[in-house]
This record gives sequence, structure tokens and C-alpha cells, in this order.
Amino acid sequence: MEHADDSMKAVFKVVVKELITAGCKVNVNLNDSEVDPLEINSWPSHWNKIEIYVTKSPFIFIEGSEEEINNFLGISINVISLFLSLVPIERTDNNKILYEGDANEIKSRKYERNPVARRICIDKYGCRCAICGFDFEKEYGEIGKGFIEVHHIIPVSAIGQQYVINPENDLIPLCSNCHSMIHRKNPPYLPKELVNLKNKR
Repeated sequence: MEHADDSMKAVFKVVVKELITAGCKVNVNLNDSEVDPLEINSWPSHWNKIEIYVTKSPFIFIEGSEEEINNFLGISINVISLFLSLVPIERTDNNKILYEGDANEIKSRKYERNPVARRICIDKYGCRCAICGFDFEKEYGEIGKGFIEVHHIIPVSAIGQQYVINPENDLIPLCSNCHSMIHRKNPPYLPKELVNLKNKR
């Protein structure tokens, strides 16, 4: 975790700010020394132990209150996200894939996505398609609840190692149809380009 890149640190800061906005206090200790959770770039370059304390006082829990349950779950998810945002998700190269039939070896490159960045995108925009407004829950009921695809406006494969992904600006939620259409050319259409194409119909 000490090798978290700038993108991961940016996600960590976004989650910390969400917790503070929700009225929580966030304390972080590295190797038993307290550090500023919002000044992650000033953290020591080498550490092997992290402790994160999130407190909220007063925390009034009314039994049976759906709003209070959702607030509690939201805080809990954010606390878990703090740790996940610092876990390195590495790019893996030269995966070997064998197709049935001809035993041809294909070398491919796989780019991993950050699940915390995805969640932050959905927290901001919701689960409606940013292009056509499609909502899986409204269309399919309970099985569609929370389902949406997340699109990288700048393709993951084109992002350099020094690029810091901002989940709120670089990612958008798309339905499966719009996500397929936005990738009909390389590089993909920009969201506004796809909206214009759709509106011309």
C-alpha cells in the first residue's frame, strides 16, 4: 500500500472528504505516527502499517429508520473504500489465452480498473445512463438496482502512468447500449459526440 500511485491517492482524498462532509472525523496513523489524511502527498515514502479511525459523534441510530440505516451503511462503505483505494491494482501484461479449435497463443494486455473510483463515479451521477437516461432498476425492477456500466472518457489503455484519474470528471455511467456505441470507433466517441449523434435521429 505504501506504493499507492497518484490516482489512488486522489481517490483516497475524495473518500476522506465525503466522510468529513458526512460529519465524521478521520484520523490516520502510519507506523504509529499520526498524519494528515488530506495531505497524503506529504506522507512518508516508506511505511508498513496503517491505522484509520473514523468517528462520528453524536451518532443517533433510530431502530427501523431506513434513512439512518442508509447513513450508517454509507459511512461503513466509505471506511472500507479508504483501505481499498490504497491497494495497488496493477496492469498485467502478456496474459496467455488459448482459444478452442486452433491452439494459437494470443498475447494480450489487460488493464485493471479501480473499484473505488467506479463507486465514486456512481455516487456522483447515480445509476442512470449519462447519454440516454436509461435506468436498469426502473426497467427491470429489483434485479436492475445499482446496475450500470462505467466508462473511462480517456481509455484506460491510453492513460499514462503519470495521469491521475479523477473519478468525478473522467468517468461516466453508461447503459450497455451506449457503452457499446461509444466504442464504435478508436479512440472512442466523446460523450457529447454520442449525444449529438443520438439527437440527430
